[in-house]
Amino acid sequence: EASDAIVDDAVDNTLDAEVIQAEPERPVAIKPSPQRLQRIDQGIRRAPQGGDYRALNTAYPVTEVTDKDLTAECGVAESRPPYSPCLSRKSVDDLFLSCCRQHVPASCHSLCTYEHREHVAAELLISAVQQDRCDLQYMSKILYCANQNRNNRPCCEHLGLNSEELGVGDKCLRMCNVAASGSIIESVTKDDLVCLSNWNVAMYCARAGLRTIN
Repeated sequence: EASDAIVDDAVDNTLDAEVIQAEPERPVAIKPSPQRLQRIDQGIRRAPQGGDYRALNTAYPVTEVTDKDLTAECGVAESRPPYSPCLSRKSVDDLFLSCCRQHVPASCHSLCTYEHREHVAAELLISAVQQDRCDLQYMSKILYCANQNRNNRPCCEHLGLNSEELGVGDKCLRMCNVAASGSIIESVTKDDLVCLSNWNVAMYCARAGLRTIN
């Protein structure tokens, strides 16, 4: 049975540590309540067109970044625990926000943080779309900045983002490798709301994929 992620605030708020030795419990993908789906649905603006990050500049092809030459101490399935983050929250949040400042408007910057606590991430998303008026057309760019060209689908699968319980197949996995997905978000369906309600899982895996800062 899915439960809320338990966060060790004392550890996660250690801003000057380059490698975190103890990590909070990993999130688990859940089937969101109808109330949460409704709250997100009411706030999202329907963008006339969306698109993959690659559309930003077709002169420069998207190439996947890998860290296969690194050890398995963190960020991979062989880590203990699996996919435990390698870098401090502050350092990766700074990187995330720096990318967002280049590619998305300020109204979406509140989403540019690796928040993996379920309810905190949900409220963050709802606030961004309802109060800050972050437009859905920027979601692909935000996810690109989060994943930094890395394929984090294995982590998302490990945490159940493609589980049968969600009822949307593997649709949510596109959030974990947006550069190569080729997906275009033109309208919000019920399936999309389920994926957005598991934003915390996508953010956890995106952070886990950052094993080095290039």
